[in-house]
Amino acid sequence: MIASRLTVVRSGLPLPPAAPGDVVMSDDQLRALVLSGRALRSVLRYRTARLMTERLSTSGRPMLGWALRLMARDRCFIVDAEGRERDLTAGLLARWSWQVAQEVLGKKALLRQVVRDVHEAEQVARTPKLRSVRR
Repeated sequence: MIASRLTVVRSGLPLPPAAPGDVVMSDDQLRALVLSGRALRSVLRYRTARLMTERLSTSGRPMLGWALRLMARDRCFIVDAEGRERDLTAGLLARWSWQVAQEVLGKKALLRQVVRDVHEAEQVARTPKLRSVRR
């Protein structure tokens, strides 16, 4: 029997029982599949794929989403503990990926500035100070 739905559950949530023809795994298991390269065998394998999370508002990291999107032939979505859903479209994943890239680049620039400021402060601290003479 070919699995019709993949369900990936975020850490901290209990794994639901798998219906016949469904595959249920934790996000750690999916991450291991992706990192080992074995996820490539599952491209377009499932009719639908869903990511179960506690809250939709905290699901905006794209890496597992990309893996899920590639594994689903049809619908791919996130569902939270209250039953709210959000489709994982290529456009949404691209937008989230762009945001992550901007955060990484912004952090690097910030760290470079902090290093320059600390270096400058060290130089100022090492510079001998002239004493003023009071008469």
